[in-house]
Amino acid sequence: MGASLKRDVWDGIISCGAAIDELGISFRNSFCPKIGNGDDILFWKDEWCEAGLRLMDKFPRLYALEVDQNCSLSARWRLVDGNWCVQWNWKVNPRGRSLSVVSDLTNLVMNLTLPEGCCDGWFWHLNSNNLFSVKKLSNIIYSRLSMGQCLGKKTHAWNPLIPRKVNIFVWRAVLDRLPVLTKIDTRGIDIPTVLCPLCEEVPESLDHILIACPKVKLIWRKCFSWWGVKFPDGGMDFTDVINGSFCQHISSHLHKVFQGVCFVTMWAVWKLRNKMVHSRVEDKLAVGSEDIFAVIQSNTLLWISNRFPKGQFNWKAWITNPSSFHPTVVGVG
Repeated sequence: MGASLKRDVWDGIISCGAAIDELGISFRNSFCPKIGNGDDILFWKDEWCEAGLRLMDKFPRLYALEVDQNCSLSARWRLVDGNWCVQWNWKVNPRGRSLSVVSDLTNLVMNLTLPEGCCDGWFWHLNSNNLFSVKKLSNIIYSRLSMGQCLGKKTHAWNPLIPRKVNIFVWRAVLDRLPVLTKIDTRGIDIPTVLCPLCEEVPESLDHILIACPKVKLIWRKCFSWWGVKFPDGGMDFTDVINGSFCQHISSHLHKVFQGVCFVTMWAVWKLRNKMVHSRVEDKLAVGSEDIFAVIQSNTLLWISNRFPKGQFNWKAWITNPSSFHPTVVGVG
């Protein structure tokens, strides 16, 4: 269970790589296994013996003969009576040309030693200490985007009033990189349900979980009412929020502030969604009844005011009439 969970975590990190690679960062090629006892490294499927090389690709005939194609490195390369040797498990014993291929494969691992008690891990070459760091990756992404070094088409303008973690979340959403349940299902991953974790009424999509879910709509209505903006009769979608379609109802000097509130709202909704997905069954009712509106108000006040140290922000004014701030106080225009 533990090894499976760790692999799922790392697979999740690497699965985000396509979006990050589009920035020219080469994220997915920045990892290589750190061999320990071999328990958590897949013998055939991981690139453990050479960068960019999987044994299943180099030796497809032998891979087809393998009984357990998900076997670990430690299952095939074992210490027996003081000597390291290969422990094969074939469906049918190799014959003819395949025997010479077995010899080639054996030579690849011949000098390998698996230290007992040392866990497998990963080297991350984008950090000088070879350790993966969310903060370091965030800094790299933020640097590429803020300096205009992003490859490919422009997605949307980042908001300078909110933390980079929120901006990165919105960026992933714009690129359709959030792991909504319907997308996970189409990849052939077995999951209990594709229904929205919050309302459990319709399949989870990006627009639904961030905007259209009945429980999420209540949060959006509170945010719009808080800012004195009429909630659109025909509803809204994710694109409307990204494009700032509702900012026309806000004083021009507060467009960025209101957009920041909208971005934080989506981030908070996604955070609640994740909490619901990963909660125990007995805790889901309590999680589902949480009101995150107050959290949105407090987080936006904290983050936006910290970016304007000279601004005269106060809690009472922020929660009663946020649109009353004057441009000389807020500092945007």
